[in-house]
Amino acid sequence: MGNHQKASGDIYFKTVHIIPHSHWDVGWLKTKKDYYEQEVRNIIGSVIKALTEKPDRKFIFVEMSFISYWWEDSSVSKEEKNLFMKFLNEKRIEFALAAMTMSDEAANTYSSVIHTLTRGHQYVIDTFNTKDRDFIPTSSFRIDPFGSTTTMTRIYRESGLSDTVIMRIPQGKQTEMRDNKQMSFYWNLADGSSVYSNIMDYQYCVRALFFDGESSISYGSDEIVADEMHREILKYSLGFNQSDIMLPGGCDFSFQNAPERFAKIEKGMKYINDHPEIYPYKVKFSLLSEYMQASRPKKSGDVYSYNADFMPYADGPNAFWTGYYTSYPILKQAIRTAESFFRAAKALFAISTPYVKDDQRKGFIEQGFKQLDQLAVSMADVTHHDAVTGTSKLEVTKDYIDSLSDGVKEAKQALTQSLTALITSKLSQSDIVLEDYLNKLVSNSFSFTELMQKFSSLISQRKYSYSIPIVLFNSLSWDIENHVETIGPDEAAPFSSIIKQICFFSMEGTRLKSQYSKSVLAPDEYDLHFVVPKIPALGYTTVLIKPCDTMEQGSINEEIINIEDKPYTISNSKTSVTFCKKNNMVSLCSIEKEGNKYEISQKLMTYTGISGYTFGVNQQKSGAYIFAPKSQEPTLITPTSSSLLISNSISNNIFTQVEQTVEKYVKQIVRLYQPEIAQKQGYDLEYIYYFDDIPGDDEIITKFDASAFISSKGVFYCDKNGLETVKSNTKSKVEATYLPIVFNCFIRDEEKKTQLTLFVSETHGAASMKNGELEIMLHRRTLSDDGRGVDQPVNDESNIAINIKKEPISI
Repeated sequence: MGNHQKASGDIYFKTVHIIPHSHWDVGWLKTKKDYYEQEVRNIIGSVIKALTEKPDRKFIFVEMSFISYWWEDSSVSKEEKNLFMKFLNEKRIEFALAAMTMSDEAANTYSSVIHTLTRGHQYVIDTFNTKDRDFIPTSSFRIDPFGSTTTMTRIYRESGLSDTVIMRIPQGKQTEMRDNKQMSFYWNLADGSSVYSNIMDYQYCVRALFFDGESSISYGSDEIVADEMHREILKYSLGFNQSDIMLPGGCDFSFQNAPERFAKIEKGMKYINDHPEIYPYKVKFSLLSEYMQASRPKKSGDVYSYNADFMPYADGPNAFWTGYYTSYPILKQAIRTAESFFRAAKALFAISTPYVKDDQRKGFIEQGFKQLDQLAVSMADVTHHDAVTGTSKLEVTKDYIDSLSDGVKEAKQALTQSLTALITSKLSQSDIVLEDYLNKLVSNSFSFTELMQKFSSLISQRKYSYSIPIVLFNSLSWDIENHVETIGPDEAAPFSSIIKQICFFSMEGTRLKSQYSKSVLAPDEYDLHFVVPKIPALGYTTVLIKPCDTMEQGSINEEIINIEDKPYTISNSKTSVTFCKKNNMVSLCSIEKEGNKYEISQKLMTYTGISGYTFGVNQQKSGAYIFAPKSQEPTLITPTSSSLLISNSISNNIFTQVEQTVEKYVKQIVRLYQPEIAQKQGYDLEYIYYFDDIPGDDEIITKFDASAFISSKGVFYCDKNGLETVKSNTKSKVEATYLPIVFNCFIRDEEKKTQLTLFVSETHGAASMKNGELEIMLHRRTLSDDGRGVDQPVNDESNIAINIKKEPISI
């Protein structure tokens, strides 16, 4: 028996389930299209061929985005599709998870995760299910997201996925659970339920089985191959104490030559199964559901019970994957904007359908679904764990943004046609002029330039009594009141003089509050702001744009204030915000509300990421995935001057604005809203940070210090995917403390009952490192790759405006 030793009594398991799979990134080092054409199409065909050769071969597929791509590929033969269906029916092919992609668990909103999951499951129902067979899976396969949470597990459980396999958990926790044989456990969720769960130890790729140059699998005798497989089985079994264990049978885009790969694995399997005197267990190919069913304990009390998240992920003592919470904020912003638009377009399409004429409804529905479909697929794809995370190659990141943009353009057609159908169905005969405007405006994509051109035409023709309608739709299930709508330039256009003459009116003729301000992204242009008193739930409001009666009504007052020894205060009727100079810099220093004064400061600071090479020192570098600062203390970005630009409207004021140039690559704008607006929108202060080509290795944060009235005692709270909230504690390292902030984070003082809450418009990283402080990482750019596969630094040169909103201080 060569070097074999008889297996000891320590081997408790009886069956090893090898789960053949191929992990497909829906974009990472290549675009989705390139991955499909160069690798995935061949893998599926090769797997089908391998399964025809031997009846005990099996395979699981996870990413429905690629399966749908393949099924609708005209080059795929009918015979291949028939064999695929045959193997599905024979339970030799199985869908596991069956979402469009394997979604990231930190940076996505819960609604986007539900979308990619239901989209994938619906495809299974529409394409593969029959009257007698249901191929919707019951197990989720989450082997590559960078950390896993109870929130995502809850979403999957409520979608019918009653058990789960995860892989990437923090290294320290992984070692602890392996040593205590807790890799099989019941995961307790916030709603009181629990999910049977397994952790795939080490890696989802057993390299000895798939990397021929690293093992004897290609050239070794049956005995040697079996011995190598046995060592891998023992390694992967260490964290379990059950009769059935799992061995992953796949890697990234593996099974390019599936018949050959299966044959090599089977060589070791056969020798093990034929020699029970050496190996007291059996090895077989299994589907994920078969393994989960076989390994599931008879009673929940028979295995370990776990209550927390596996977040943040770390694969080394100094390798915390918390940088990707912020990487490429321009992509994260594009995703959130597209998600909002998609929700509105879907809702409006559904609501308007009954108002379409009977003889036109079928065509309207078919066309609408087709127009929405491109954005639906793009929205599902960007939930991928190398998409929304900002951890793909730069050209792939750009492809994601282009895909979203193309999808929005298509969906706009569905939205505008739906809005036209809804509005025109409610017009009376006397509204013929309005109907003419609506048909012209609503049937086209909204354009700031087009709007200004039409308005300019009205003024030049002296048609001061004419108006241009703008329709605002509310896709939410509750009314929106005192909503501030902003219209900004979509291209450089000389409309500054016209903007000052624009006023807004309700359909009843009431003048609406309005204000213009210099555009954040185009400083030579202006943004228009106006307040809409109410937009009904799942309904719309029409606002009319007309020339103002006088030139002064839209005017703004601008004043440059130089703050040296004397503070400067901006106020509304309930809140005063004071800026002062401390430690040679001008910043926020206090907020007074309802007679109570709160000392609070805000600073822009930067961590310098580790990069480059230090001779003789192997340091973990900051990159797309990993946040690795040189120092635990961030460096202050000192404003270049003590001047503030104060601007507000002479009349009809919506907000007072303070603009500060902090450095040549960043300026910040602070807006204090009027009380009646702040009350309805949920925040009184808005910070807007404009970045232009930030320096390399800068990881820029905004830090709020409320320690004068909040003793947070090392505790802070962040939302999880916008669905639940997690309580976290300050760790010894800042990179280990960071959590994703999808919508909001807050600190509170339990004794004083005070709270500071910050909201974001797209996902970032956040932490509380000192008592009463809360910081958010806004932007980052690294000069090095962090060694996790993407092989590129985060070379983000984009210009972007990032919003942070502060909820009124809770008492």
